[in-house]
Amino acid sequence: DPHVRIGLSAAAFDSRDSALYAWAAGPGSPVDVVGFSFFPDRRGGESIDGDIRAADRWMNAMPPAKEHWVFAAGGYPLAHGETSQARAIWAALAWATAHPAIKGLVVYEAGDYGQARGLRAPSGRLRPATFAVLRALKALREAVVIPTP
Repeated sequence: DPHVRIGLSAAAFDSRDSALYAWAAGPGSPVDVVGFSFFPDRRGGESIDGDIRAADRWMNAMPPAKEHWVFAAGGYPLAHGETSQARAIWAALAWATAHPAIKGLVVYEAGDYGQARGLRAPSGRLRPATFAVLRALKALREAVVIPTP
């Protein structure tokens, strides 16, 4: 189906992901979209910083010729705290919006459906990460330059 696009998301940021990214981002690869997933590990924000630096190295080594996305960004509010979740999402948003090659970012996930990492807690309360996303949306709207006729 010509309407189906194939994407590859790097999430481990190790040597295997590096090799896979280099192949997928190359002109001969059948992959249409390449990107990343940013989630903290047991080290919290320190791991997000390392993952972002790795993504920067990969994109600098092979300037993006294909569309790039952040396929998933999020945190673990029960393990690291809700503030940590908001900061992890904000870090991914800040990084992605500073890179013109990044065409989109998916905040994962909306609510605590299968796992406790959503923007909405089971009680229906919005977690602080929700407001970080709303601030980012407002800032992006304000940054859009509308050409004058």
